[in-house]
Amino acid sequence: LQARLYAAPSLLGRLGEPTIPGELSSYRFASTECEGGERQNWTIWRHDDSLVEQVMVHCPLRSDQVDVIAELACAGAAIGRLPSFVGHPLVDSGRLKPVLPGWSVTVHSLCIALRPGVRNAAAERFIRFTADSFEAVLNSAGTDKSLIPNPELT
Repeated sequence: LQARLYAAPSLLGRLGEPTIPGELSSYRFASTECEGGERQNWTIWRHDDSLVEQVMVHCPLRSDQVDVIAELACAGAAIGRLPSFVGHPLVDSGRLKPVLPGWSVTVHSLCIALRPGVRNAAAERFIRFTADSFEAVLNSAGTDKSLIPNPELT
């Protein structure tokens, strides 16, 4: 999933709009990808020339639910790291503005939670489909698959 940065117009009016990735370090972030509110190093890249930069960000707000991240961003609590399919409609409605348009952050991870001891055939099929799809992409890109963990279904 393509992830981008979005903020409420009120937050950007109060703190100003960052114009280069290095300025992101002075803002708070909300994301599904944050770990315990600590500072984290995020990879951000520019679309037109694939320039890649590492940015240290402060991410005190975390949720496993992108709608919670979107609402935090809309409320002006932080810049939200959101999939573009969530952020773009909120931009169209005027609730959010893109931050550093033309730049994206690293791809969101995919997490599947299963209850221990309970078989879920649909989830198992999805996991197999996803694993097969990733393997096909890796094969076509010539990626060394030995570097990628291979979790077993239990």
